[in-house]
Amino acid sequence: MFDILTPALLFTSLLTWLPICTQAHMQMSSPYPIRSPLDPDLPWYEKDYDMTSPLFSDGSNFACKHYQLDDDSYGIKATYVAGGTYQMSVAGTASHMGGSCQLSLSYDNGHSFKVIKSIIGGCPLSNSYSFTIPSNAPSSETVLFSWSWFNIVGNREMYQNCARVKVINNPSQRYKRDMSWKRQYSPLTQLPDMFVCNVGNGCTTIEQREVVFPDPGDDVSYGTDSITPDPGPGFVIDDSGASSSTTDGSTTSVPSVTSEVVDPSTTTTHVDYSERVNLNNTAGFGAHIDLKRVAFYYTTRSGPHFHLKRVAFYYTAGSGAHHHLK
Repeated sequence: MFDILTPALLFTSLLTWLPICTQAHMQMSSPYPIRSPLDPDLPWYEKDYDMTSPLFSDGSNFACKHYQLDDDSYGIKATYVAGGTYQMSVAGTASHMGGSCQLSLSYDNGHSFKVIKSIIGGCPLSNSYSFTIPSNAPSSETVLFSWSWFNIVGNREMYQNCARVKVINNPSQRYKRDMSWKRQYSPLTQLPDMFVCNVGNGCTTIEQREVVFPDPGDDVSYGTDSITPDPGPGFVIDDSGASSSTTDGSTTSVPSVTSEVVDPSTTTTHVDYSERVNLNNTAGFGAHIDLKRVAFYYTTRSGPHFHLKRVAFYYTAGSGAHHHLK
């Protein structure tokens, strides 16, 4: 009798457990990500009931958990018109007190992502966020819409869900797929790359510090976390140099940067060229910034936390070539 009932009991337990699993942590709920357990059009065996889990810490399933590489990953879950403003939503119960998120587009099936919206602080404490598709975004039926998140409390992780969407620009444009992505993607090259960290690339976020993206783009919103963030930047880059590129196979090396507390009474601090600068505040916290021909611009929020607005790196690689990473 036990052997006969066990499969039925296991199946019943599975059905009971799945809804709970899909609500743990956070996941994008609209548009539906590839393999979303919330997508009613997918059969159960194609759904990832662990969609809320982060990317692997070694980066082996970056980007999009590699779901975009599946042959059946091309089902369109939303249609956007270039220049239009839309809403995306997230679902779940474990928001880890907040953090910072980015919304990005990929026209090359996940090799690179361009940021169209940055939310610094308080994400994903809200269930929905507005975003605008760039007016020069080319028409395509194979665009990846990415939601990425760096939690402020908990393990140092990167969360990312990706949905397949269609973008419409000029109605006369023919939709392109596969090998023609390079020509399609060129109009968006001026947008910043998606921030990548905690995936074995030498970049690590700092718990209880808000991640302030080095280049958040022009569409930025600021939120409030459920805790008061510690002062200082939300990430560090190891001394060996780290890849901050969102491109598979071709990465950009960035130099080590150390920066800590900026005087909260200072509205703007500018550090330029090859300087070592020490900054202190009345609370007794000290900081220094070691930079080589780097320009940083800081602006304060309420309290000691600050926002890093723009970064420009100028350095010489081992080959002697001069690089400019913006």
